[in-house]
Amino acid sequence: MTHTPNETREAPLNPEAATRIANDALSLQLGTTTRPVIEEQIDLLLEQLEAFFEAGLPEDETEAGEQRREIRALLLRVPGRQDPTFSTYTYMRALGRVLRRHISQYEARQENEGAEGDALPAESRPEQPSGTYRVPSGPAMLAAQRWLSFPGRGHR
Repeated sequence: MTHTPNETREAPLNPEAATRIANDALSLQLGTTTRPVIEEQIDLLLEQLEAFFEAGLPEDETEAGEQRREIRALLLRVPGRQDPTFSTYTYMRALGRVLRRHISQYEARQENEGAEGDALPAESRPEQPSGTYRVPSGPAMLAAQRWLSFPGRGHR
């Protein structure tokens, strides 16, 4: 299933559903997932990526141009049946990561457009979870490092 950005099917822009599709694809493990499931996820990811193609681009034209080239290259390189399953799996993960980035940029743009009419300053609005993992730091990280440094714990 290859579509160039000019041939996109009209899919409603639903960030929650698209995020769920990307997360599902990125949670699949190569050793426990069959190729038909990977190919099905690729179809879903492509559909969502095509829907978010322009809406998810950043406002900076240089960065938007780079992302357009990256997405076009991905859309033109859909793996075929002759490609190894690992290549197909890697392609699926690349689509999932790009879709996540586009959704994040789309939501930021929507938030900025909505914030222009808000009476509350940005500091006083409750912060929404970003959906990204934050590496622990501070006391929690120090305790983990101490625990790993004891002989017989952690990997060496």
